Amino acid sequence: TRIALARAVQIFDESGALREWVGTTTDITERVRTEEALRLSGERYRTLVTASGKQSIWVLDAQGNMLVLENSVLKRSLDSAASDRKQWLQWVHPEDRAKVQQHFEAMLRERAVCFGEVATIRMRAADATWRTVQIAAAPLLNADGSVREIIGTTVDITEQAQAQEALRVSEERYRTLITASRQSVWALDPEGNMISMSNSVMEHSLADGA
Repeated sequence: TRIALARAVQIFDESGALREWVGTTTDITERVRTEEALRLSGERYRTLVTASGKQSIWVLDAQGNMLVLENSVLKRSLDSAASDRKQWLQWVHPEDRAKVQQHFEAMLRERAVCFGEVATIRMRAADATWRTVQIAAAPLLNADGSVREIIGTTVDITEQAQAQEALRVSEERYRTLITASRQSVWALDPEGNMISMSNSVMEHSLADGA
């Protein structure tokens, strides 16, 4: 089945009576299919963004201007700033701005992925709190190899980072407590072999007898 676009005009004689119709018929099947593919692609993109939860998707042009920012805890903050790079960079933690700028400039210069290993930075959210996020990005190139856009993702990992820090502090307190006490802490495997022993008067004896 082919899809066609028909156009026609009326031709009148000198008396004003309709003499004939003159028209064209153009096969637009491929154009319609392309438009439908683009529509589906956009629909899939919006579905992905909606389902991504704490992940945001963003697009910068080659000058660093924010073109697209979807589904982000930072969206209202970034929307309230002008779109040029110097403005949105103010929402990056001062200690992390140089890192972001260096990655961006390296990506333009090398025309390659510069966040190959996901970078962790801090950004200010709409409620003025600092959020810990992981960013990854890649350049989209023109036919001549120049950078047209930079497409990236930002994932809010604040709760994960806070949990890891709480675990680190807890372990540090545990080690401090064991070091300061006369109590021994030990672990055996299912066969009864000593796996570890901390701060024990028996530790040296067991080590000598192992």
